[in-house]
Amino acid sequence: MKRILMVLALSAPLALAAGAGAQQQQPAPLVVAVVDGAKLTNSAKAMKAAQDEAETLAKRFDADFTNEQKKLQQEYQQLEKDRLKITGREYDQRLQRLNARFAEVRRTAQIRQEQMSRAVRHVQQQFRSEVVKVIQAIAVESGYTLVLERSAVLHAAAQLDITDKVIERLDKAKIQVKFEFPPKAEPTSEAPQQPPAQNKPGAPAAPAPKKTN
Repeated sequence: MKRILMVLALSAPLALAAGAGAQQQQPAPLVVAVVDGAKLTNSAKAMKAAQDEAETLAKRFDADFTNEQKKLQQEYQQLEKDRLKITGREYDQRLQRLNARFAEVRRTAQIRQEQMSRAVRHVQQQFRSEVVKVIQAIAVESGYTLVLERSAVLHAAAQLDITDKVIERLDKAKIQVKFEFPPKAEPTSEAPQQPPAQNKPGAPAAPAPKKTN
């Protein structure tokens, strides 16, 4: 089972034009700057705090899952030791209960992992929104007409990089990026699923588990 721990990162490269007014008769000269999104994510104080919260929770979930696996493994081993002492019917019943518990543990871990993914996406969206605001402000102040994410370009001179300026402005503004768990449900355009049909009288029942001995 993969770890639940998620890595927070910008969800998309930043690319925006700023500073050129639509009413200008002459096109504004191209003044380019670049921003290192990975460095922003790893260095901004607000993002670090959100990462710490996510990692702490993920580690707790991983520990819970590992402990449950160990307990179930011990019970499986004990069942095999008792196999010759109990009837085939009792063995099958105990095995079925263990399998059901194991499936539930895995399902709980899967749900938590999906919730963590949604919570991380929400953090990414919050952070990116704040980053774009800061970059737009710096671009207007400094006359940049195009700001690109460093990963989207093959080469950029060091003097074009404004990442440190963006980080300094983000930290000075003391922006808050909130990590929420469980996360709010994401909006969806899909039609609601119909509830499963109930078995009618006379309908075939689910097949019983086969005995192992």
